[in-house]
Amino acid sequence: MEGVKPYINLKVIGLVDRFVVDHVLKVLKEFYGRLEEDAKPEMVDVQVFEKRSTLLGFLTSASRGLEVTYPFDESYIAMHEAWTGIPKIHVCTEDFKRLPRPVFDAALRHEAAHSALHGSPEYYIVSIPASLAAEFRRQGFTDEEIKHLAYLEASALKDLEASDLLKNLGYVEDQIAFILHSLEMEKSDIVAWRIASTNPKATLIYLAHMLKALASSMSFSQVSQHGERLVAKRKEACSHLDQKACNALEALGRALEKAEGNFHQKMVYLLKETLKLVLV
Repeated sequence: MEGVKPYINLKVIGLVDRFVVDHVLKVLKEFYGRLEEDAKPEMVDVQVFEKRSTLLGFLTSASRGLEVTYPFDESYIAMHEAWTGIPKIHVCTEDFKRLPRPVFDAALRHEAAHSALHGSPEYYIVSIPASLAAEFRRQGFTDEEIKHLAYLEASALKDLEASDLLKNLGYVEDQIAFILHSLEMEKSDIVAWRIASTNPKATLIYLAHMLKALASSMSFSQVSQHGERLVAKRKEACSHLDQKACNALEALGRALEKAEGNFHQKMVYLLKETLKLVLV
């Protein structure tokens, strides 16, 4: 219907069953239908890939030459970006087939929430005040390490905001399933911690990675029927960390929830609180 927002510009890459395409569109249209009119993006590009390898290759190619901070995380089920100013959601048939449907649908809604909240380049180019960057350098961080830290914490902040929106729209059961799935730690995570824990800078970057993993669960931790499960799963996800690291991660979580202002102001506050952990 003319005038209905958002206009969904669909593109299919590879051999994708019509059923998959129809399902993706159904989930997205239902989500956008719950938003207030002024909260809806004008347009969203949706790309449905046959293969995950093609999806990742496309994003790698599309991000070249752009000033985006760490363009994407290969572990995501579905992905959202707005590098050119248009929100774009990317999914693939392989993930649709391998995952429980509630988890896939929840991941898709999570990215749709990003399209409503974070649909412009400013959310993907993290601007760090020169004085703050200088403080990190004085503590031995390279520019690349600062950039990586900022990417992880910006991702955590965006995920928290997306989850807040989803909870307010009434998406609880599916998001809990998605969060529980996302909090499953792999052996590679534990190996990465063993390596990172030998270096203070690497430790902090790893904890920012953990913050990103935990951020989506923060919105739902007070939901009565699921709170205990989430607390238990969060505890399990952090069980490979030592007590000092757990305390630092809790401090980062408190800073994330306490941050106020616009996105940039929240990021500056979060990075300043992170710097305090370096100085402890």
